Order: sequence, then C-alpha cells, then structure tokens
Amino acid sequence: MKTKTLIKRVLLLSLVLTLFLAVPTLAASKKTKALKAYSKFLAKHESSFLNKIPSYGYYSQQNKENAQSAAFFLTVDLDKNGVPELVTQHVVGFKHSTLYVYRYKNGKVKRVKNRAIPRDRTEPYMIPAPTYTAATTWSGLNVWECKKKHLHIAMMSGAGRDEYIYYMKSGKLKLYAHSQEHFYTDGYKYNYKGKMVSAAKYNSATKGCIRKGWMENNNAVGRKKKLK
Repeated sequence: MKTKTLIKRVLLLSLVLTLFLAVPTLAASKKTKALKAYSKFLAKHESSFLNKIPSYGYYSQQNKENAQSAAFFLTVDLDKNGVPELVTQHVVGFKHSTLYVYRYKNGKVKRVKNRAIPRDRTEPYMIPAPTYTAATTWSGLNVWECKKKHLHIAMMSGAGRDEYIYYMKSGKLKLYAHSQEHFYTDGYKYNYKGKMVSAAKYNSATKGCIRKGWMENNNAVGRKKKLK
C-alpha cells in the first residue's frame, strides 16, 4: 500500500514539474509570435507625417493619417505574463500626440482600453499626450518603460509637469501613480492607485521605477532592433 502511494506521489510530482517547466516555454513561444505580429502591424502603419511637414507649417499642420499610424513605438510587459504589450505614438500635430497600447491575443494585435483616465469617453483606447516633443526647450513628451514593467508618460509645458505611470490588469490599463508639479505655484500633487498621498508615500511606491527602455522610431531599422 505504501509503495503504491509513493508511486502516485512521484507521478503527481512529475506531472506538476512538467507543467511548471512548460509554462515559460509557452510564454516564450507566444512572445516570439507577438513580436512578429507587432512588427507586421507597425510596418503596415508606419507614419510618414513628420517627414512631410515643412518647418514653417509645423504649427498648423495636422496629421490626416489613420490613428493607428505610428511614428514611434515601445514594448512593455505591462501585465507581467511574459508576453509584452505594444505602445505606439501617433503624432496628431504640433506638440500633440496620442498613445495607444496593443496586446497580442488569439493570434491578433488588439487595442487595450484605457480605464485609468477616461478623459474622452468617445475614444476609450486613447492616452492623450498634448505636449509632443517640442520646438522649444520648456515643453515635451517622454515615454519609457521602467524596471518594474510600468509605462511612464511624462508631459511638460510652460505651466508644469505631469508624470503618469500605467500598468495592466484584466486586459485593461490601470493608473499606478501620478505626480503633478505646477511651476508658478511650486505646488505638488501625488496620487497612488487612486488616492492622494504624501511625497514620501509616492516616492516609496515608485522607488524601483528606474528607466529601462525608450520609444523607438517606427521604421525598418527600429523594428529590426527592438522586435527580434
């Protein structure tokens, strides 16, 4: 009886170990497929807007390309499942971009809903970024990935600076933290998971958010470099 019980336990342990080892392999395989799909998607929606506008018309020129067109991109594993999401930057016009997050699901590239800041309920997928890389030194947009696998979006203008930190849960974008600095009043506001917090609490929550990856140009060179 003891021998049969021992054999059952050994077989059960072997099965569990096999399944445990198979999970990373499956994730790696899905990651490869995701990157390949992202590369095709980006190639199809490569933006030429910035290359066409004349310098003297930069302020008034508006991008008429489809919102899926991307000038820059970044991959971040926002839900930490081993398969990265795709972040794209669509340049709308002077100092104005919109960002989108895509995921690889059921063999297709699909947009992720932004439930973090529903500024525009008619466009539930968009992340507004109204200070696109500037012609002046006092305003701009920076987008990057941190070592905690968060998406950071920092926007600066003449009035102040905002930094939004996103993660993903249940297939939707969530706001991890948000900091706001107002230059004229020297005022600061800090938000952590939907609640106003002190600077000390915010700094503690974002302590491990060290910059890791930056946006890449959406062209053949950039895609080959980042989507291997």
